[in-house]
Amino acid sequence: MLVGLTGRYASGKTTVLQWFASRGVRTMSCSDSIRRWLSVEGIEESRESLIEGGRELRRRGGAGILAEMLLDEVSGDDAVID
Repeated sequence: MLVGLTGRYASGKTTVLQWFASRGVRTMSCSDSIRRWLSVEGIEESRESLIEGGRELRRRGGAGILAEMLLDEVSGDDAVID
C-alpha cells in the first residue's frame, strides 16, 4: 500500500511522516528524488539548489516526475510519501 501526503507548507506532513516512520513504515519525500539527482549531477545540496533542482526536473519530466522517481524506487513495498 502507498499513502501520499499532501498539504501546504507547515501543515504537518513531516509530523505525520515521522509518526509512520516511528512505527516501522517506510517513508519517503519527493525532495529525496531531488537530492539524488543533485548528487548525481555533482551539485551541492542547499535550499536554493533543491528548489532549482525540482524546477529543472519538472521542466524535463513534467509535473509528476518527482513522484514517478519515488515510485520506481518503492517497487511494491508499503510506503508513505510526502
